[in-house]
Parts: sequence; C-alpha cells; structure tokens
Amino acid sequence: MKNRIFKYRIVGIVVFLFELFLLFLFGFGTYDSFIELSIERIFSVESFIFLFAAFIFISTLLSLISLILKNKKAILYLNLNYILIVLFFVSGYIKILIEKSFEEGDIFKLFFTFSVITAFLVITNVFKNKKVQFLELDDIGKRKD
Repeated sequence: MKNRIFKYRIVGIVVFLFELFLLFLFGFGTYDSFIELSIERIFSVESFIFLFAAFIFISTLLSLISLILKNKKAILYLNLNYILIVLFFVSGYIKILIEKSFEEGDIFKLFFTFSVITAFLVITNVFKNKKVQFLELDDIGKRKD
C-alpha cells in the first residue's frame, strides 16, 4: 500500500510546488534581511523581520522535507507553516498601519496574499488522506484483530 498524504496526486504536486516557491521566497527574504541587519540595533524592526523570515524559511524547509518523505506529520507542519506566514503578513500589515504608509495598491496585494494562503490552508486540510496507514515500529510483530 502506498503511503499518501493527500487523496489526489495533483493536490500533493500543487502543494509541493507552492512550498518550493515559499522556500525560495523566504530564503531570499532571509538573505536580504540579513544584509540589512545591524549589530548596533539588536531590538529593531529589521532584526524582527530577519528572525521571522528565518523561522518561516526553516519551517518551510521542514514541511517540504516531510512532504518528500511522506511523513505522517506533514499536514501538521504545513498548517503551522501557513499560520506562521499569515502571522508574518499580519505583522507587516500592522506595521504599515502604524507608520500610516498604506498605499492604494497594498490592499490588493494583502487581499491576494491572504486569499492564496487561506486557499492552500483549506486545500491541505480538505484533501488530506484520512486513512493514512503508516507502519509504526512499536506495532511490528503484534497482531491487530
């Protein structure tokens, strides 16, 4: 029996490609925010952005690895990753509101970002394989009646 994370193969491919895109996006964002990082101001917005982007990059990498290895906790890692991304963009939205630098095009970008992340969160949870039968090491040799 094949171990599947999702009911349909196309859902797994689309989620994998989206996670790969997020990996490159937040990898570049982590590198870009690392360049702007200053040692003199440890508690600044730039250091917060760097830490948050690095944390999302690591969680995206872990969820991508769990998808590739078909780990039984892949759905949990994907959900945590999407929630972290939503929190990242909400904190950016709050920063924009505090600085009062909200522009007309930002509404579309914010709506599009939240729509895409919400869509992938729903797709991940609706199309997950409910009957995932992974072989546990503790159950080897035991009889299930």
